[in-house]
Amino acid sequence: MLDEVMAALVDEHRRELLITLSKHNPQAAVQPSEGVQLGDEQLEVLQVEMCHNHLPRLEDAGFIEW
Repeated sequence: MLDEVMAALVDEHRRELLITLSKHNPQAAVQPSEGVQLGDEQLEVLQVEMCHNHLPRLEDAGFIEW
């Protein structure tokens, strides 16, 4: 269990996502951290990664219910 939790938290995007979810409406669209400048294509890639990689991993580790 500890290995699964640590694996979920090793990625910076997942840590930032957890912080954002704790502060804001979790139903809002996934956005990059404040101060991060992304082009439209980069933002789309990040949103896909959030939905198909980061959010499922955080759910599997028990951090969120998605």
